[in-house]
Amino acid sequence: FDTVGIGGLISRIGTIHMVRETKNAHFEDNLLAMNEALLLGSLRQHQLTEAAELLNLQLQQEIIERKQVETTLRESEDRFHTLFDLAPIGVYSCDATGMIKDFNRRAAELWGRDPDLNDPEERYCGSAKLFRVGGRFIPRDQCPMAEVLTGKISEVRDGELVVERADGRRVPAVITIRPLKNLRGEITGAINCFYDITERKGNEAAVYASEAQYRTLFNSIDEGFCIIEKIATRPSEPMDFRYLEANPAFEKQFGVGNVIGKTIREVVPGEPQEWINTYDTILRDGEPVRFERELVTT
Repeated sequence: FDTVGIGGLISRIGTIHMVRETKNAHFEDNLLAMNEALLLGSLRQHQLTEAAELLNLQLQQEIIERKQVETTLRESEDRFHTLFDLAPIGVYSCDATGMIKDFNRRAAELWGRDPDLNDPEERYCGSAKLFRVGGRFIPRDQCPMAEVLTGKISEVRDGELVVERADGRRVPAVITIRPLKNLRGEITGAINCFYDITERKGNEAAVYASEAQYRTLFNSIDEGFCIIEKIATRPSEPMDFRYLEANPAFEKQFGVGNVIGKTIREVVPGEPQEWINTYDTILRDGEPVRFERELVTT
């Protein structure tokens, strides 16, 4: 070979070596990159596995806590429904349209029936009819529950009306109605608590009759009769009593009328102190005293 030929060959061989070294370098770089990628992938897979396991534990804990909450809520609802059903007074609820949503055993007993919760004709109340205390009929859409739901009145506290049962018997009742509202203040329903006051009305009638008999006797007897009470006085003032009641015979015999509300010393400025002392002794000891004295009428 000539000098140029040998030089060219050497140059080509050097180029081939450089190409091979460059390819080897690229191969090693690619191999390192692949190893790094595999390592990162392995780390990421490990992290993903740990994250998945942690998430799974959190989900299991959340499920357990949710079940505990559901159990507590169910037990609370069971207690509420037991209390609701065993309450000695009638309780029922309506939605905003007046449809009865729930009622307890006592409410059904007072109504004499179980209302149909899906019947729009039975809105506002489960009774057959409602009446005012004086006997005036109340249409369903004008009853207290309807007035509360429509916002015509804010609530009802210890109102009285008469419930007509399914068998036609009328029961006087006391009602208390409170509206239910959402966070925006909109009425979403109402609850009515009511109870039978037939016995109380009977007792009131008996007391009224007894009072009427007493008043008739009190005003008719020939003996003078009065009821007095001790009033508070200053230490420097003499004790005194006020007339609470006096029958016509008392005022006739005493010779002074319109004594009720006045004190003894106002009516009789010269009343002897011993009489006042006698009244005070009877009040203090609670024992009756019979005595006589001359009564000078004016």
